[in-house]
Order: sequence, then C-alpha cells, then structure tokens
Amino acid sequence: MQKPLLTLMIALIVQGCSSSQPRIKIEDQSYNRPAPIQKSSAAVQQKLMDHFSQWRGTPYQLGGQSRRGIDCSGFTQLSYRQSLGIELPRTTSLQSTTGPAISDAQRRSGDLVFFKTGWGKQHVGIYLSGDRFMHASTSAGVTISELNNPYWRQRYWKSIRPDGIN
Repeated sequence: MQKPLLTLMIALIVQGCSSSQPRIKIEDQSYNRPAPIQKSSAAVQQKLMDHFSQWRGTPYQLGGQSRRGIDCSGFTQLSYRQSLGIELPRTTSLQSTTGPAISDAQRRSGDLVFFKTGWGKQHVGIYLSGDRFMHASTSAGVTISELNNPYWRQRYWKSIRPDGIN
C-alpha cells in the first residue's frame, strides 16, 4: 500500500467507533463486489443475513477489518461492499452523512442506525427488520441486537438510508 494512502486510512480509522485507544490493523483484502442493483427489502435482508452468518461472533477490535477483529463502521462498510456492492466511508461520523435521515416508521432492511454512546462517541449498525440490527458490539462482537433494548433505545440517535439503497 502506498504511504499517503496508508496515512489517510490510519487517520480515518482513528476517527471510527467508540474508543480513544485505537489498535489499528489494516489488511490487504480482495473482494468480488456485486454490482449495486435495486432490490426489495426482503432481498436486501437475505443478503445481509448471509453476510452476517460469515461474520457472527467476530470479536470487536477498534480499527480492525478482518475476521480476527472488526469495529462497527468497518463492519458496516464491509457488509455494504460485500453484500450490496455499495461503498460507504470508513468512519461512523462520515457514514452518518451518506444519505437522508428517515423516520422510525420508514426504516427497512439495509438502513443504517446510529447511536451516541458517550461524549463524542458514536456507534453504527445495519437495520434488519422487527426492530433488530446487526453490528460489531464492543462486548459481544458481531451480533444482532434489539433497538428496543433499554441500552440501545436510550442511546439511539438517527436512521439514514444511504445513497444506493432503494
């Protein structure tokens, strides 16, 4: 990897999910990316669940982007890229600006859900259905959680539909 690109990636990773002590791990990964296409909410959810089944239980690691460890924004970025053929920025704060905000009633599979987990700290996950979302949790690794869980409900910030999702 070229030095300027590596420096940029490290700077973006440091701005990622909720922690002030980043452990940075960048790996060269090749992907067969599907072309972005319009899909029904059920088709989007199926692709995301297939992706989740490969990553389930992967431990949380700030700055990580491999099955040895991954953070929340890295997980959403890889999920979109590998499952839906859509590129997202690397950090949670940049991902929060990739599309229009939507109401809770408008949420559907593939939308991003955001949380404020502390002063200046954010967390992101991918909405599935039935008030469930998949994400890389600091305590449970890659998992599915409930939006109506008291912890997440209290910290919920907003939902967006990234550009490229129908």
